[in-house]
Amino acid sequence: VQTPRIDRFAEESVDFVKAGTAPKVAQDLSKGSYESWAKASIAEVDWSKPAAEVHNLIRGTDPAPGAWTMIDGKKLGLFDSRRVEDAAVDAGTVVAVDDDGITIAAGDGGGVRLGRVRLEGEGKVARKDAGIAVGTKLGS
Repeated sequence: VQTPRIDRFAEESVDFVKAGTAPKVAQDLSKGSYESWAKASIAEVDWSKPAAEVHNLIRGTDPAPGAWTMIDGKKLGLFDSRRVEDAAVDAGTVVAVDDDGITIAAGDGGGVRLGRVRLEGEGKVARKDAGIAVGTKLGS
């Protein structure tokens, strides 16, 4: 059985921690700062943005605080995002609803495919069980 190679720096670092002699270096806060927990207000999807940006927002906030959009005056949580090509209709329009997910067009002609959604006040549901029809327009 071959043991994994540990680089010398990592091995020395572990030794310092074990011995209680790891150096403590004060951070210079003028070169950076603490970023607090993400709030739901930053996770609202702007469907006019490119598909890559929409996808990154959804996956970056999944599961918490959770990306969201509006549908019929209610908040709709968005989860399990994948990028798709060629969803060229108006941004925010539901392009497809099937066993693989719900596809929504983004501003650059691409789109995102969601594995699950959650309507405000309800639990997460998979794909076509959400009751969202093709052609539905999402967003404020």
